[in-house]
Amino acid sequence: MLADAQEDALETVAFMLKGFGHECVFFVNPKIALDVIGDLNLEIDFVITDYSMLGIFGLDIRQFSAKHRSNVRVILAAGYSECTAQDEHLSKRRHYCLNKPFGFSELKKNLNTALTEH
Repeated sequence: MLADAQEDALETVAFMLKGFGHECVFFVNPKIALDVIGDLNLEIDFVITDYSMLGIFGLDIRQFSAKHRSNVRVILAAGYSECTAQDEHLSKRRHYCLNKPFGFSELKKNLNTALTEH
């Protein structure tokens, strides 16, 4: 699952993920993303979300996911300074940070780390 207020960013990341063999859905409205995360009948392996969106922050999505779906990995996509401040805290909680801008290799490395760590 992807959540970002910028649709063009979502389409780019969705394209990259499809290239890695992942199916994904994306939402420009973070409130709808929260509803989908809360629907336990849907299978979600990971969420990549923008750190800073209008009304809801990536940290809110991370916190909601931790409460309702502790097995789902959350990757926050953020500017370097935002990620650096959160790195140590996030990695201890199965939540990860991806510095913007990022390319295929950075996304793949971060996603592989998130999905293989226990």
